[in-house]
Amino acid sequence: MFALHETTRKQIARGAFIALCVIPTFGMAAWIGGRYLPGRTERVARALGARLDGLVELADWRSPRPFTVRTSGLTLNDRAGRPLVVAEGVESRDLGSRRALVAERVAVGEPQLPTLCASVPRWLAGVPQHELDLHVAQLALSLSGARGSDFVVAQVRGKVGRNGSGGLRMALAGRPDGRRGPSGPGVLRLAAEASADHADEHFVVTLEVVETTLPAACLKAFVPGFGKLGPDAAFCGSICWSLKPGDSRVSATGTLEQVDFAEVLPAGSQHRLEGTGTIQIKQWAWRNGKIERLAGAVNGAGCKASRSLLDAAVSALFCQQASRVPLADDPAAMQPLELLAFRFELDRRGLKFFGECPIEASGVAGCIAAFEKQPLLIEPPYESFVAGEGSEFRFHVAHLVQALAAPTGRIALPASAEAIEIAEPLPLPEGPRRR
Repeated sequence: MFALHETTRKQIARGAFIALCVIPTFGMAAWIGGRYLPGRTERVARALGARLDGLVELADWRSPRPFTVRTSGLTLNDRAGRPLVVAEGVESRDLGSRRALVAERVAVGEPQLPTLCASVPRWLAGVPQHELDLHVAQLALSLSGARGSDFVVAQVRGKVGRNGSGGLRMALAGRPDGRRGPSGPGVLRLAAEASADHADEHFVVTLEVVETTLPAACLKAFVPGFGKLGPDAAFCGSICWSLKPGDSRVSATGTLEQVDFAEVLPAGSQHRLEGTGTIQIKQWAWRNGKIERLAGAVNGAGCKASRSLLDAAVSALFCQQASRVPLADDPAAMQPLELLAFRFELDRRGLKFFGECPIEASGVAGCIAAFEKQPLLIEPPYESFVAGEGSEFRFHVAHLVQALAAPTGRIALPASAEAIEIAEPLPLPEGPRRR
């Protein structure tokens, strides 16, 4: 062994003291100060607000165990101070290869859903390459203008990660509280996937409502037409959104229940239709706010229709009116309809519809509306109409506008707000074919 010079020994002792005592002490003091000095919660809230592009309010912020942070309450507001999300019992856990985000309850208002959904892709873009596990014990949607309590989804679980090409991928599933289908508890599934190619940027979102129903009010900002179905309307089926810059598409299949037929007619229309029923959706396709194709069936019982609406169906859509049922002379008088049933198809080729009332309830095939087991309206006599060569007959979309918006007895299309509201989303008819 060789002897060290006294100066060298002192330098080594000082270095060891600084490395093993001073630095750990100051590090521990800084760690304690950063967590327990006043203002830490506000600093964390500002950092989260900058990351989420909003204003964040935290009830507290603590670390109950290593690699875990928790707050008893978190509120995310937009820049104007309006609340977007209110969460209780939020906990973030670092699990090494992935992170888990857990919440006891999350509340969202239906009016804030469009703003919130527009922000989600931007938030997810900051998700690192490892996966994020999500678990919300109770998700509550507050519906504006709807009867009843909040729509609650329990045990929402999901994952956020990357697909094979590096694009974002998200999958969520939950069970609506207190709602059971014929085969057991229903489930909501939401999946989203984005491309990583900026040259072909697109975002695909799919929603499945299985063995349960989702209030149509939750979807009115995302599916055209769902906002005019009444406060109690509910949807069961699947919806797909395909979003590209300058190209937005929505398609749906399924069933709409508890549809308020009075809400379906344009506001200010002279016609009236009262009652509730179902709409079976075979295809509900929109592109950039325009109808591409609507096909399905309407069924209602115990409804009422104004005399003017029945007359418009005859004059503009060439329905046949049976003479066995006496009708009131007043166009505004309401005629009871024991049954209302028809299927329809609408696309750029035009409109076609057929009566679906059972023969035993109306006495005739092709009946659209029946009263006291007598036909009131019968489908048009399509066999008597002349179609173009190699094509089937369909009504021009102008016939639909005229039936719903034109005053009774008028032939020309009106330049009214009701007519514009009806015509705006309708598909442009096909032009004449060039030879």
